[in-house]
Formats: sequence, structure tokens, C-alpha cells
Amino acid sequence: AGRGAHRRGVPAHPAPRRVFLAGGGMSQAGREALKHPLERLDYAQLDPAVVRIEQQQAPAPEDARLNVMTGDPRVLLEASREPYDVIVMNEGDPVSLLTGRFFTREFFTQARRHLARGGILALTVSSSENYVNAQGKAYARSVHATLVSVFGHVQVFPGERMTFIASDVPYMVTADLLAQRLKERGITTQFMRDYYLNDRMSPSRMAEVQAWLRLPGEVSTDMLPRASLRALVFATTRTGTGFAKFMGALEQAQWAVWLV
Repeated sequence: AGRGAHRRGVPAHPAPRRVFLAGGGMSQAGREALKHPLERLDYAQLDPAVVRIEQQQAPAPEDARLNVMTGDPRVLLEASREPYDVIVMNEGDPVSLLTGRFFTREFFTQARRHLARGGILALTVSSSENYVNAQGKAYARSVHATLVSVFGHVQVFPGERMTFIASDVPYMVTADLLAQRLKERGITTQFMRDYYLNDRMSPSRMAEVQAWLRLPGEVSTDMLPRASLRALVFATTRTGTGFAKFMGALEQAQWAVWLV
């Protein structure tokens, strides 16, 4: 639930009709997405067991617009015949080869191919509310560089989960715009309130992140998943253990990528 790319990705689009949602759970992400005036929501869950548990503990809403699918989201997305207005990736950080496949140039290219004109790809990564250490910045720059290598426009929103919105249309998503669209659509949410949006998307916070994102980042590919390496190194710095030093040493030696 904390991955929450749908919270900015869906309202960022002026008229979302078809949405592809990978992960995040139907009990929260799916229900929140269905509050918007969609015609169809394709919910993709990698693990069928998760869907079974959700149906037992928090059943999916009875909604004709909802289509629940199980399987690899990359395969399911490729099989879709109609383009999407928004593709939301709530699959978590790329700390394994499995999730790393959703943060590569090849996947972003695939997503772009399945977006309608003006479509949006939204995803989040672990970060920090305020201070972001060097490893966290390197991780975010890798994801940013990979998105920029595919999409014409990428906007970033700071926070504990940093949100990326990528499109070929130069959307300028602001706190006021998101609040206005939620109001126009008659949507009330627990987190996306005016005061929350204004704080998380304040000009000073946005400018600070943009300043260090302008530095060069490493493009991640299926064959060389650099974002996965950066995610792992950043994750170890948050544990306060000796493993962080071990991963840092491997990173310097350029070996860690082969362990991802």
C-alpha cells in the first residue's frame, strides 16, 4: 500500500479511462483507482496466492470495470490489445531480478508502446522524506536516467516513496492540480489532502530533488540491471549493519551487479 504510485499517477492524467495496475493490492490501490471515472481497470498480480488471500481477507469490489489477472505483468501488458491511459507499477523496489525487470529500459520501452497518446507511466522507489544519502541519490538517478532514455518528459515528487511520472506529453503536475482533479471527480482520500500535497510537493522540496537528479545516472537494462544494484546498496545503508560496507566494497569493485 505504501508504494502508492496510483495516488499521483491516476489523477495526474486529465481523463483516465483505461488503467493497468501492477501490484499494490486490490484492497487499497485498486479501490482507490476505481474511484476515478475509469472504463476499465486491469489489475495484474504476479502471485495467484496473493489474489486468493485478498479475496478471503479483503474481497475485490463488485465492479464491472475491474479485470483481475494473474501472471507476469510484463507478459500480461504485452498481451493487451488496447492502449492504456495510465500504467501504474506498484511492484516495489528492484531488489531482485524479478522486480528489477520492471525498472529497465526494455520494460519502460514496452510500457511506452502500450500507452495511448498522452499516457502516463507511474512508479515509486524508496527514498527519504527530507535527507537523501548518496546511495539513495544514486538509486533515484539510475531510475530517472532510465526513464529519460525512453520518455520525453519525466516529473519527480520527493517523499519516503519518491514518485516518478513519465510521459511523452509535458504535463506539469502540481499540488493544486491534483487537489483540483480529486475535487472535480468527487474523490476523498485518506492521504491526498490539500495540506499533505502542498507540503510534499512544495517548490523548495521539488527544486532540491531536481538539482541532484540533473547529475548523470546509470541506465538500467535487462542484461545489466544497474537500478537493482543501486536499490540493494541503498537498502543496506538503512539497516545500520556491516552488510552495507560489504555491498559498498562490492559496488566499488563493480562486482555487485553480478550478484543481483
